[in-house]
Amino acid sequence: MFPGGEDGWNINLELNLDDEAIQRNQERDENSLSSNRLTQKSVSLNQFYQHRLQVRPGETMTCHFGRLFHLYIVDMYCKIEGRRLYYLRTNQSTLRSELYSGLADVRAGVDMSRESIGKRVILPSSHTGSPRALHQMQQDAMAVVRALGKPDLFVTITCNPNWKEIVDELLPGEVPSERPDLICRVFDLKLKEIFTDIKDKMIFGKVKGLIHVIEYQKRGLPHAHVVIILAECSKLRTPSDIDKYISAEIPDPVRFPKAFKTITKHMMHTPCNICLTDSYGKIRMCRDNKDKTCSKHFPKDIYHATTIDEKGFAKYRRRPTTLFVLFPNGYHADNRWVVPHNLYLAVKYNTHINVEFCAGNQAIKYLFKYIYKGSDRAQIAVLPAQTIPVNITTDTTTVVSPDDDEDLDEITSWLSVRYISTVEACWRIMGKRTHSCQPSIKRLAIHLSNQQNVTFSEGASSVEIQRAMEKQTTLTAYFKLNRDDIDARSILYNDIPAHYVQDAKTHLWKKRRNQQKYPPIGRMYFISATDIERYCLRLLLLHVKGATSFDQLKTTESYDDDGVRSIGITQWPTFREAAQALNLLEDGREWDRAMTESFMLCSSSAKIRELFSVLLIFNFVPNYKEIWDNHRDNLSADFEYTYRHNLANHGIDNQGCPIDLDEQDIAFITNQTILDITSRLLKNFKDIANFPELPQPDPSTYNAYAARAQNLFDHEIGQYDVDDLAVQVIVYEGQENGCLNQEQRVIYNEIISAIYNTNIFSSTMPNANNFFFVDGPGGTGKTLLYNALLAKVRSGGEVALACASSGIAATLLPGGRTAHSLFQIPIDIDETSVCNIKLQDISAKMINDAKLIIWDEAPMMNKMTFECVSRLLQEITGNYSLPFGGKVVVLGGDFRQTLPIVQFGSRSDIVNACVTNSVLFRDCKVLRLLRNMRLTSDSILEDGTPFQDYLLGVGEGRQQIYDQYISIPASIVSYAESVQEVVDNVFGDSLSDESLYKIQEFIVSKAILAAHNTKVDEINELATEKLPGISMVYLSDDSIEETQNSASTNFPVESLNAIKPSGMPPHKLVLKRFQPIMCLRNINSSEGLCNGTRLICRNFTRNVIEAEIAVGDNAGTFVLIPRIVLISSDNANLPFTLRRRQFPVQPAFGMTINKSQGQTLSFAAICLIKPVFTHGQLYVALSRVRDPANLNVILLKEQPLSTLTDNVVFTEVLTRTQNHT
Repeated sequence: MFPGGEDGWNINLELNLDDEAIQRNQERDENSLSSNRLTQKSVSLNQFYQHRLQVRPGETMTCHFGRLFHLYIVDMYCKIEGRRLYYLRTNQSTLRSELYSGLADVRAGVDMSRESIGKRVILPSSHTGSPRALHQMQQDAMAVVRALGKPDLFVTITCNPNWKEIVDELLPGEVPSERPDLICRVFDLKLKEIFTDIKDKMIFGKVKGLIHVIEYQKRGLPHAHVVIILAECSKLRTPSDIDKYISAEIPDPVRFPKAFKTITKHMMHTPCNICLTDSYGKIRMCRDNKDKTCSKHFPKDIYHATTIDEKGFAKYRRRPTTLFVLFPNGYHADNRWVVPHNLYLAVKYNTHINVEFCAGNQAIKYLFKYIYKGSDRAQIAVLPAQTIPVNITTDTTTVVSPDDDEDLDEITSWLSVRYISTVEACWRIMGKRTHSCQPSIKRLAIHLSNQQNVTFSEGASSVEIQRAMEKQTTLTAYFKLNRDDIDARSILYNDIPAHYVQDAKTHLWKKRRNQQKYPPIGRMYFISATDIERYCLRLLLLHVKGATSFDQLKTTESYDDDGVRSIGITQWPTFREAAQALNLLEDGREWDRAMTESFMLCSSSAKIRELFSVLLIFNFVPNYKEIWDNHRDNLSADFEYTYRHNLANHGIDNQGCPIDLDEQDIAFITNQTILDITSRLLKNFKDIANFPELPQPDPSTYNAYAARAQNLFDHEIGQYDVDDLAVQVIVYEGQENGCLNQEQRVIYNEIISAIYNTNIFSSTMPNANNFFFVDGPGGTGKTLLYNALLAKVRSGGEVALACASSGIAATLLPGGRTAHSLFQIPIDIDETSVCNIKLQDISAKMINDAKLIIWDEAPMMNKMTFECVSRLLQEITGNYSLPFGGKVVVLGGDFRQTLPIVQFGSRSDIVNACVTNSVLFRDCKVLRLLRNMRLTSDSILEDGTPFQDYLLGVGEGRQQIYDQYISIPASIVSYAESVQEVVDNVFGDSLSDESLYKIQEFIVSKAILAAHNTKVDEINELATEKLPGISMVYLSDDSIEETQNSASTNFPVESLNAIKPSGMPPHKLVLKRFQPIMCLRNINSSEGLCNGTRLICRNFTRNVIEAEIAVGDNAGTFVLIPRIVLISSDNANLPFTLRRRQFPVQPAFGMTINKSQGQTLSFAAICLIKPVFTHGQLYVALSRVRDPANLNVILLKEQPLSTLTDNVVFTEVLTRTQNHT
């Protein structure tokens, strides 16, 4: 290549920069220039080879040596990287100091103790492509997601070596693969143009976040992975939105000939079961030789419409077609083999550009793990025969070696598996960007006091050393900013970069002159929870504003025993204690404080025993014995009072003082207390034996099996007065003035006949019909019918079980409970799920003895749930030939209301999940109620239509004007431009009127319903702000289940805090006295405290909330609610299991339409600024009140004003039910 013996690089080559070059470099990187390039005297190795790779007229033909040029590029880059690694190896003391000070991310699974670090050779995050660098970039990407929201699109852009710009520059006889320099330059330019199309021309809509990473294929071509976050106004929310930008079909060759040519050439997945090898003769990477299938799952299924699966990935529309691409062996590839793409990008750039939609949290884990997976690796070991071979791994962060000491040398591990392709070497030499993140990320230091990184040259003077020690870190500069700038004290450390910029010289924060639309995002370096002090320092900085020093950050308010009254401030010795004082970190003493505070709120020992039981049921309380010892007197006070009252002279001696109880007396009182706690535990399927350190019930008065039986049967039989029920039955069955109307009476008689006149085991009646479905619109008296049936069976001393799909509906039934609780149904259901009840359990005996089982709100439950329960009952009864083992089972509900929730499910998915599509339903007899008893007789709309008829028309889809649009009666419509206006219109100034807001009837009389969780959260936040009084802020303690350590590194605690799965309370829960709240878990069904119960927040302390049930038969009952541990379900669609310790409540000024189902409201405002999106929601919302005069449908204020809104109805569900007899 160099026959003239030209000089190569040497360290003494002088660098000459003209003014223009200096200006260019300044614009590129002002900070780097000021510290490096302006003082640089010699040409660096990288600059020298950048110069060599340029093509200049009259110079050598360095770039035209074919594969020899490839070898040259790789060798030269290895020289560059080797020199960098040599510098890193010889400067390990500085690198270790960096890790100590918290100025670099700490990777999970790596021992970062000082002893370990002292032995380890560090490969820092500053080295591009290192595991630490990839981890740091992944954390940056997660910070963008935390700030801007979940990604919307994932784009993979591949280089086309036959681009005209490449081919035109080749010499005669050259092929593109021989010019990696040309490929890199053209691909980089194309990539910049694509980003212009995406960001500036907004081909996908308005973009607020973009992340890209370059990856290099082993055989040469670069490609880019791009993650796009769209603005709210451009989000792809529906399948039609997805179809607008993404296609997975072959274009029409007549109408779109250019598109047809591009798609069939670049966007077809070659059938790997036909074409086993690629153009290089290698086995196709996508072929799984073990299973003989395609690892990319081609061919895809035919879909007539786009749908979204439960993990947030789209199943694109791929309709049947006669168009195809002919592959070798005569194989015809149709739409099933098309790679999803955007037609505009594919045609304009004439290359493979895969565009994928991603919606769920599951997609986040996949995307960032994929784009930051690291470099290709290859390793060959030649060892003596007797030597144990090296265990080769392709993991991106770990290399297993037979020598443990070698594993501590990160540089050696990095080099031992490094694979460098020609394109990567060329790309890196040219200084092309390997990744980008927009908005930019400002990394913020985390270090303890006086433990920041201090660097200075060997032999530095005392003045230089002092200057280095006084250099500000981002954290110390933040403390100084708060001391000097009062405005900064309202801003969290993480948010400072959005408002301030760090000066390059003084390193102090200065206020930004011009606020950017998408300012930089602050991200604190990740700290492992094993480094507990720095981890807690980080926790405090995430939540505490305005700290002026490390000591102030450790200072919190202190409270007396009632948990409310502040008794001053305390400076804690450690950050851990400060975090525990703010409940940011789980602390075993919290439960003890909760018990102490509960006695200040409520003197009822029964309530405190219920609280203690809830703590044992829902939390892991390691110090439960200590709590029992500390609060035994309060827990047993009522039993002691009763015991003393029965003693002579009421247990008072001659001096009027209580007599001392002996050990036998105390043992009796303790046993009574423990028996009561045991009874409460049994109702939630817990046993006192699970807590062996607590006193156990006296064996002479307690038998575990008998206790369970008694507890269950007391609940089903003993709690009812048989004589009173008999009187109720007479009233229900009265011929003249009975409660049941004619429709109800017919259904009542048929079901009672099935209970008492059918022998389900008779061989002569194999088809006995004991499975019923009571279908009726809301207000037709289904609950009254259920109550009559339950009273009839129970009045005879027999077992009748009542359950419902929701907690609210269960509270409306005597002895009702949720179906999940009654049958122990698993939360995450599938075709093979089984109930957690064994045949020998007493609950199985109770189910077997039941004459009747009623299950309300059945349409909202997945068909697999009923099939799971049917299998249980068949096993219990031994009757496998009939649904539910031949038991008389009455399902009830209204198919006009909401249907089962199927995460990202299509219309067909939701319809298929209904019980009407279960194999059980063919043996079901449908009984109908049509007469509405809830609406008043004079409920007439302005056009003369009875509101009842209008409501049925809405539910059945008969009111549609066109498509899915419906006109709302003008008399109940109002308009608003924002959620703030909705709250103001509904509540006005009433929330600030102290004479009103304390009145329970007023507080619970109004509710705003919305279809979307985000709107409900906004409504609750704004309404809470309007309510006067001091707010109490409760912050959750969030973590990932311990079995998923690898995931915890990818998701720092602030990212977990930002997640609010449906059905879980927020990380930041803001409450005020007398505001409505909603319970989010089934805590105590017997007292009506279940999922969906509306309550009034009466009082609160740091660790306990006292609330009053506001609706239902238990209205007026006071309950104590502690923090509990909530675990996200599979339906939360998270890439991990979230563990959140928080109060299981949320504000309830507004609620979702789905959550309101089963509740009757005095007044309902329906916020349809964002319309309904699935079947039955509008019908449910409109049917929550007894009189349409108490409805207010709020539509988006547009010009011209319109009364039209969406009404989604799956008519096929209704048709199937109506045609079933």
